[in-house]
Amino acid sequence: MTGSLVCVSLAPSLDRYLRLPRLAVGAVNRPSSVVERAGGKGLNVARTARALGVPVRSLVLAGGGTGERLRRLAEAEGLAVTWVDGGAETRQCSCLLDETTGELTEVYEPVRPVFEPIWPRFVRAAEDAFAALGHDDVVVVSGRVPAGMPADALGFVVGRARSAGAEVLVDSDGPHVRGAIEAGPDLLKVNHAEAARAAGHREPDPWAAAGALRRAGARSVVVTLGGRGAVCLGPDGERLTVVHDPVPDPLPVGSGDAFTAGWAAARLGAFGREPARHGNITDRLRLATATARANTRVLEAGDVTAEAVAGELGEVRLTR
Repeated sequence: MTGSLVCVSLAPSLDRYLRLPRLAVGAVNRPSSVVERAGGKGLNVARTARALGVPVRSLVLAGGGTGERLRRLAEAEGLAVTWVDGGAETRQCSCLLDETTGELTEVYEPVRPVFEPIWPRFVRAAEDAFAALGHDDVVVVSGRVPAGMPADALGFVVGRARSAGAEVLVDSDGPHVRGAIEAGPDLLKVNHAEAARAAGHREPDPWAAAGALRRAGARSVVVTLGGRGAVCLGPDGERLTVVHDPVPDPLPVGSGDAFTAGWAAARLGAFGREPARHGNITDRLRLATATARANTRVLEAGDVTAEAVAGELGEVRLTR
C-alpha cells in the first residue's frame, strides 16, 4: 500500500455508548456499561480504515472541554490527528441500547456554530495537511459544517485536495454540500434522504437523485439504502446495484462511515490487493458494503476487524 488516507472533520463529537438492561422512558435508567469514543463521521471513518490496515491521519476541528476529552481519547486509541481549535464546545452524542429488546435510541446534540477567526486557522491547517498529498492518496470529507463557516467551505477543501492530486470522497449533508458537489469530488456518498435534499427532489427514485448529483459535479455517486443495499452511478455512467441479505438485529451507528472507509481502503489496496484506481468501482463497492455489514454487528462505530470484514465479502452481490 503506497498511498494514505486523510480524513477531514469539521463537526466531530464525543460519542457515548450506553448499554441498558431495559430502557424505561420517564424513569431512572442505570446502564450496565458506558463506552466513550472520539467520534463523529470523520473519526469513525479513520478508525474503521485503520482497522483495515490503511495508514490514516485526520484533520479535526474541536473545542472546549469536550474537545480536550476528544483529544485524549483519540490519543489513547492511537489515532493520528491534527487538531484545530474550533473555539465552540464540541458536541456530544449518545447511543442507548436496550439489551432486552435490541432497540437503539440515539440522541445527537446539534453542531455548535463557530466564529469568523476559526476559518483562516482551519485553512492554514488544511494547506499543511494537503501539502504532501499525491495521486496515490485519498481524502475523505465527511460530516456537517458548523454555522459560521463560509458557504464554500467544503468546496474549498475538495478543491484543494483535488489540486494536490488526491482522490476525494465526500459524505456530507446540509447547505454546504452543494459547494462540495460543484467542486467535483470523485465520489459523493449519501443516504436516500440526503440524496433527496441534495438533489432538490421530494421523494426521488435513487437513480434519479444520483443522476442529478452527477450532473451537478460529482464524478461518481453512491446512494445507500440501509439494509436494502445501495445504488452506484459510476464516472462513465455505469449503473451498479448492491444487494445483500439483511444482517439480523443490525446496529447501524457509523455504518455509513464504515462504507466510506471500505471504499477508500479498496482504492488504497487493502488486504494486499492491487489498488482499485479510478473507474474500477466493483472492488470498492464490495469492500465498502462488507465493511458496513461488519459494522452493523457491533455497537461502537468502527469497532471492526479486517477478519470480520473479509468474512462479509461473500454476502455482497452486484447487479447491473
